[in-house]
Amino acid sequence: MLTAWVFAGVCGPTVIARVRQSTGHYTEAVEMIAGIMLVSAVLPFVIRPPKARNAESTNAAIREPNPGMNPMR
Repeated sequence: MLTAWVFAGVCGPTVIARVRQSTGHYTEAVEMIAGIMLVSAVLPFVIRPPKARNAESTNAAIREPNPGMNPMR
């Protein structure tokens, strides 16, 4: 989280200043920032962590051992 803040704090003003210097106004810079914010708002819904189905099957195997194997031997 801190890395994102540092990146935005350093790169944000630099990009805005360059866009304003090349175009003469802030319109494109504001639209670019709005697009970046839209992408960052959508990403958490698109990218999700994998489900823990492997952990569940591992836990089930530990609770219910194979009937052909006797752990006491």
